[in-house]
Formats: sequence, structure tokens, C-alpha cells
Amino acid sequence: RTGMDFRDYPLLGFRDRRRFIINYVRAAGRDAVPTLRAIVNDEELEPLNRVKLTAAEALAGLGDLRAIRELNNRRIPELMKIPEISREFFLLQGLKYQEDKQYELAIQEFQKILDESPFHFQANYHIAFAYLLAKNYKKSIHHFVIARRIHPEDMLTLYNLSCAYSLDGQIENALEALEASIKAGFIDHGHIGRDPDLDPLRGEDKFKELLNELRGSENAPPE
Repeated sequence: RTGMDFRDYPLLGFRDRRRFIINYVRAAGRDAVPTLRAIVNDEELEPLNRVKLTAAEALAGLGDLRAIRELNNRRIPELMKIPEISREFFLLQGLKYQEDKQYELAIQEFQKILDESPFHFQANYHIAFAYLLAKNYKKSIHHFVIARRIHPEDMLTLYNLSCAYSLDGQIENALEALEASIKAGFIDHGHIGRDPDLDPLRGEDKFKELLNELRGSENAPPE
């Protein structure tokens, strides 16, 4: 279905196997889960821990954190000596804590990355989201603003920044970030229309205008 053949996978070099996994996930989506699990768990299929980590990260991106938990429990020392790998472990461990609603522990993991790499986009985005869930809106805004500076057109950063501003009572800033998120591609008017984080904006003319424009563009006939 994906047009990708695993028969030559064992013959590929380390970097090519990692690249193959990334491309496979993009092509197969959630259908990739069984194969990714096999790569993580089968030593004969994939002997290298760094490649297993790539598969585990892909699984985490698909909402399956079991593989990264297993790798984390192994405490593989050679991996943790590699800065980019240790950052990924901290990131994924933080996401696990966040999924379990242990927001303070999640923040501690993300902060480990920021202590070494203050402008790491993913760490800033995820710590901002953890602060948002923990209702610490000032710190959430601080890190979302940093993430926005790094990737100004990231629609999820802009949307969640709007939510943080909204909950902090900064109405004008919230509306500006919401409009920017829509321009960047966040056009799910149903989600915007029912998201309680945006309740403080609902009486604002600008909010109604943005929502009506989104609804109108969806209902407009194709050109």
C-alpha cells in the first residue's frame, strides 16, 4: 500500500535505516504501528538502539508511548551520552508525565532540555503547554512566545498562545494570536467555537468576525 519494501532494510546503513523509518511512518500513518513495535522489540530485525529510538519516537508521535517507556526503563548508558538523544528521552518522558496529568514532573523534564538548549522549539512548546494545563498562564505565555519567535508560522503554537492569553485575561493579545493561527492554517471553526479556553473572547466583535469568516469560507462554493 505504501510502496515501501522492507526486504532490503537489513542491508541499509544506520542513517539510511533511520531515514527509511521516518519516511515509512509518513506514508503509512497508524498502519505503521505493528512494524515499528517489531523494530523496537526484535533484536534480530534491528540490533541498534539508536535506530530503535527512532522507531519509538515515531510510535510516541502516533500516541503509543509504550516503546519509549521500555527504552527509558533500560537506561541505555551509551544513548544518554549523546546530547540529541538525551534531549529526546527528556522530551518523551515529559510527554508521558503530561499524558498522566503529572504536569510538574513533565515541566521538570522539559526544563532539563531548556537548561542546555534555551531555544529548543519542542521543549519550549511542550513546557508551555504543560504550564497551560497546570493553569500557570504567565509562564505558559512566556514559553509560547519563545516558540513563536523560533517558528513564527506554527499554527498550533499560535493557537495555544491565544488560549493562554485568553485565560490570562489578555484579550487583545489573544485575538491577535488567534487571527495569526488562522492565517497559518488553523481553520477548525468547530474546535474554536467550542474550546472553553477561548470563552473570555466570545463577546468580542473580532472573535465573532473571525469565526464567521471561517464558517463562510468553508461553505463557499469552490472556484
